Amino acid sequence: MSVGSGRLAVVEHLPCRPPLELIERDDIWVVREYHDSGEHPADGVTRLSTHDRRMDAMRAGKQQMEARQHPCLLRWESVRNVGGVYWNSDFEQLSVRFSSLLGVWVVKTPRDDIALATGDSASEVVTAGRRLLNQYDFKQLTCYSKSGDEREQFEHRFVRNDIASHGVRFNRGEIPKAAETPADDTETDDNSTVTAESPTAGEEDVVSTPKATGVHSSLAATVPDVTELQPVDVDGVVHAYELPWEDTTARALSLDPEHADKQWAVDAFTTAVSDWLAMTTHESVGAVFESATDPATWVICGAESPRLSQVTERLSGGEQMRVLSQLADAVTTAQRQEIYRTGLSPETVRVARDDSTRAQMNSGEAPISAKLIGFGLRAHVAEAAGTQWLSRFTPPELFDGGSPVSTTPVYRLGALAYHFLAGEPPYRAQSPTVESLVSASVTPLKELVNISVRTSQCVMRALHEDPSRRFETGKAFIEEFVSSVNEQSASGV
Repeated sequence: MSVGSGRLAVVEHLPCRPPLELIERDDIWVVREYHDSGEHPADGVTRLSTHDRRMDAMRAGKQQMEARQHPCLLRWESVRNVGGVYWNSDFEQLSVRFSSLLGVWVVKTPRDDIALATGDSASEVVTAGRRLLNQYDFKQLTCYSKSGDEREQFEHRFVRNDIASHGVRFNRGEIPKAAETPADDTETDDNSTVTAESPTAGEEDVVSTPKATGVHSSLAATVPDVTELQPVDVDGVVHAYELPWEDTTARALSLDPEHADKQWAVDAFTTAVSDWLAMTTHESVGAVFESATDPATWVICGAESPRLSQVTERLSGGEQMRVLSQLADAVTTAQRQEIYRTGLSPETVRVARDDSTRAQMNSGEAPISAKLIGFGLRAHVAEAAGTQWLSRFTPPELFDGGSPVSTTPVYRLGALAYHFLAGEPPYRAQSPTVESLVSASVTPLKELVNISVRTSQCVMRALHEDPSRRFETGKAFIEEFVSSVNEQSASGV
């Protein structure tokens, strides 16, 4: 680390690379490293792979972006127009906060407990944060006051200049093919493909628009303008799309057309939808707008509110507790109906505030509501296909194709409580693969944050590897959790 004035310290070198870009050249789609101008560097431009189809190139680009730690991917419509910018989740957010534990201001990312910069002066640390934002191509820097209130934001030049907006043009020359140098660790033959680790439940980056499929045609009878069906994630057996729905935005999940006639895929999909439908009367479960199995298998649900993963850092402690309580009630209701596959994680929960004057007058603040969607649909179909759909919120009994048990939903609820308290999900240092998760253990909360032993033990009991050692229901867990937190607050710990 290099030390500046006072006690300012900044990490000099982070493990990242330049942004990636996706371009078309002679009917071939190329994934390569991005450079600001058409003047290619003396040592060449790194080319990762080439593909016949844009969808294949987009998938490979996303995988390489994650595997090689590129901050983002630009998809060019032409040499003068950018069609879209897709961000690596590890580079979406930087924050400047005051650490009461360390007694200094800190720059960090939500997914990393390494301080990228620390210092006594807030202004110096903000300046260091802005330098890191630009140097390493983070998407956004959010600065908070000592009390935790959001103070100001700074955005990457791609976001600030809205380069993906319609009509934005660039005077950038093309980089010649001769300037491209194959990457040392990647296959670069034409039509090469890139393999990646098992997808995680949180992968929902926008991808390029595919050609018309059975999914589009089957939705045409329901959606007035099917051309507005926008792909969100078309990797794997289940594809995700966004679309307009009356006065709101909806999410469509559908079977990959290649698996539409496979009974095992249809059965897994419809089982999850059936569980979901059985729970839609609960106020903390998202509504299903439409579903069908012929001529394609799909379900449409609400998607207007942001995902919990997008707003976690902006929730107060009281709001986090209300979200947990609402979800605990939904989980307990599901357990009573013997529905144990909930898929609960920050990616499958939508969060909304009622900012109306009347609502605030009645409650004293803007009420918050959480709604669970999906009920493990994508994971269930992936498992039926013989693949894994893991995240750091996946209970141990589901590793390597296991089946959910009655306390599986309690584990997921405990993992969310852990995430709220620690700022990181369980297994935070591990990649979400079977091999890494099986061999790892969850760090006790008491070792990470200043909480009471009782609160730590409560959460760790919910996360016990032995399902029989957990709380029997989500309600039992949340009652003990709330009681322990209130006790800690009363004691002033």
